[in-house]
Amino acid sequence: MRLYSDICLHLSVFIADRVHLLYPKQLSHYPLLRNASNSVFHEFVPVSMIDKAIHKGKKTAWHRRSCTFSRWRALVSERR
Repeated sequence: MRLYSDICLHLSVFIADRVHLLYPKQLSHYPLLRNASNSVFHEFVPVSMIDKAIHKGKKTAWHRRSCTFSRWRALVSERR
């Protein structure tokens, strides 16, 4: 399966005019693709741009997600 995905990656990069990467060294493991013309676009939002949610007496969605992750982590550690 990896051979197929590597072939598809090489074909796509060779055919494309420019490659959209998420970080500068994303193609560093592929010697033939290192010199491909590319643009790096980050896909993240700085935390300073997100307003703090203020809910009095309510649990926010972030709190619920972090609690779920904590429970998941506890379950995983119990199974080891």
